[in-house]
Amino acid sequence: MDIDALMKRARMELKRVFGYSNFRPGQEQAMCRILSGGDLLAILPTGGGKSICYQIPAIVGEGLTIVISPLISLMKDQVDQLNQLGVEARALNSSVSAEEARAIISGARSGVVRMIYIAPERLDADICRAELHALNVTRIIIDEAHCVSQWGHDFRPSYLGIAQFISEFDLRPTVAAFTATATERVRDDIVSQLALYNPEIIKTGYDRPNLEFSVVRIKKALRIAWIRRFIDAHPGQSGIIYCSSRRDAQTLASELGALCYHAGMEDAERTRAQDDFINDVNPLICATNAFGMGIDKPDVRFVIHYHMPASVEAYWQEAGRAGRDGMAAECVLLGDGTDISFWMQMIARDEGDEEEKRKRRERLLVMADYLRTRKCLRAYLVGYFGEEIADCGACSNCTGGTDSESDTDITRQSQMILSAVKRCGERVGKAMIKRVLNGSRDKRIGELGFDQQSTFGIMKDVNKNLIGDYIDELIAQGYLKLTNDQYPVLKLTSASIPVLRGEQKVYARMDSGSDIADELAQAGSRPAKVGAKSKTNGSQYYGTPLFERLRALRKQIAASKGLPAFMVFGDAALADMARRRPCTREEFLQVSGVGEHKLNLYGDQFLSEIRDFVASESPKAKQLNVLTGEPLTYSANSGNAKRTNPFIAILDGEAEYHPANKSHGSRIPSGRMISDMLLFIRTHQDEFMADFPEYTSSDFDDILNFIRNSSCKPN
Repeated sequence: MDIDALMKRARMELKRVFGYSNFRPGQEQAMCRILSGGDLLAILPTGGGKSICYQIPAIVGEGLTIVISPLISLMKDQVDQLNQLGVEARALNSSVSAEEARAIISGARSGVVRMIYIAPERLDADICRAELHALNVTRIIIDEAHCVSQWGHDFRPSYLGIAQFISEFDLRPTVAAFTATATERVRDDIVSQLALYNPEIIKTGYDRPNLEFSVVRIKKALRIAWIRRFIDAHPGQSGIIYCSSRRDAQTLASELGALCYHAGMEDAERTRAQDDFINDVNPLICATNAFGMGIDKPDVRFVIHYHMPASVEAYWQEAGRAGRDGMAAECVLLGDGTDISFWMQMIARDEGDEEEKRKRRERLLVMADYLRTRKCLRAYLVGYFGEEIADCGACSNCTGGTDSESDTDITRQSQMILSAVKRCGERVGKAMIKRVLNGSRDKRIGELGFDQQSTFGIMKDVNKNLIGDYIDELIAQGYLKLTNDQYPVLKLTSASIPVLRGEQKVYARMDSGSDIADELAQAGSRPAKVGAKSKTNGSQYYGTPLFERLRALRKQIAASKGLPAFMVFGDAALADMARRRPCTREEFLQVSGVGEHKLNLYGDQFLSEIRDFVASESPKAKQLNVLTGEPLTYSANSGNAKRTNPFIAILDGEAEYHPANKSHGSRIPSGRMISDMLLFIRTHQDEFMADFPEYTSSDFDDILNFIRNSSCKPN
């Protein structure tokens, strides 16, 4: 079969099996390469749909696909999801008995099993290698391919034997490697270590538009209270709270009634916590970075970092566990200057050569800049990986206001701090400058002669923490910089000179007051608005009454089958059901994420729930039935407000508009009336869509065209 025919089948299977009408960026290109028989390295963002890139070729292509995956949990999730879609896939790992393994190999030999997931360590066994080499393997997929690189985030020595395993086939299979993040160095290492043959490299970019990033500068003592308020504003939503220490993870989990996960727990405890989180027994988990690769829960609606991570790479990977289903999600970083000091101390105590420590400090300072920056947060993160994007307009910096008119003038405080740094010889760090300005009688200050400087004690009435905030702000705005030393030193920049001379003012957004309620408000605690800034992916239907009824049904079905809820239907599918309100099996198939197999498994139950909900709606929601051609009534004596905006008359059931191709012997409404109505529709679209969520954007366009070609007849 030629490539055009195969890709046509791929598009059909995308809808039939997975229930999607369109490919995501990079997917079609990756499939085309695999089905053409060429090697591939695909760098797709977390939540970018990497799995489908090789699952569909396994369905439409000939032979067996072997997927080399690093973790049993990842294999299990993917196999379970494929089985739910009616695709025969199996896993070969340490949890599989010898008898089960023989059955899997037999199924692959007969062609019933189309995909086998296997850990790289399993390939070390000669018997397993021989059995796999005897099968008709046409494609080998390496998932989480950064594990093959000694410079990758999760280096796995067993991955180094994959190239040899591939070379032992009589007919070399197509080889495709997938990862979410790979620097140029890691990318080149993957190609080399896997011996990829003239691979096509696909890179779609790092940006995740559905993620809303926030930085909340808040003292550690107030963070638990802030998180409680956040959770109260996001009831029932699945979330991860990352902590830098096991003790903080345990304390926070106990305070919040959440699950806990860290490397110091027994294996059984960690497994139970992970399973309870995946299966929504408890939607909230507090964890260290041990809760990392292998956690494939697509409906995580928020990720909160209780501490600042030690690098942008770590933050991006952990924050990226939110919103893998494409729905809107929030990523919040809590922190202040103490987080930077914590990591500096950790680096200093760790073993290792000074060059490695220097690199770690360098990465830490970049992360600290993220905590302080006034630039767009998403642009900052994506820019770190070498990609430029426009300001997102949705992060806390983009929406928090950065113009000097709304900021506090801190020019005088800045001059004091900059002067102190200068008079101390630009050879001490933040902590020392704070003590000098505060007038501390520290013995070391006297030894250095800093108590004789004119800047000694000039900010004695200012809280030291607030002085630290001022210093952080000056670093963020480029008036000061920290050196990359074991003990970082504050230095002036060229930008500081006009400030010291009184030629330039400095403004900042500064928190004020010590009252916890005031500080929490200043810190940015806000009500739940998941999806408020993302109207294109159906997020506005998340949490609506129909969505919640469908979510309850999903939970019930999942519990009865012993499955995670998202394996029945994801949040995105439920949101699309709430938008479309299908009432027939044919309409249900149009829902994004509904394929034929899931239609047969669950369609009748969900259709029944939707029909019951529609039947119980208020009469107003049923009044606008323009698209079916059913006329509404019009009152010639309707109020002036309704005459000014005739569309209100439709919504209230007081006007009828008939298509021009229907003969009602009625007059054409005036041009002004039509113009007013069309303008009203456009300016109130969001309200209309909220009141009538059964209408899609396409339906809305139909309404506009319908009215343009209508006639109107009074009663």
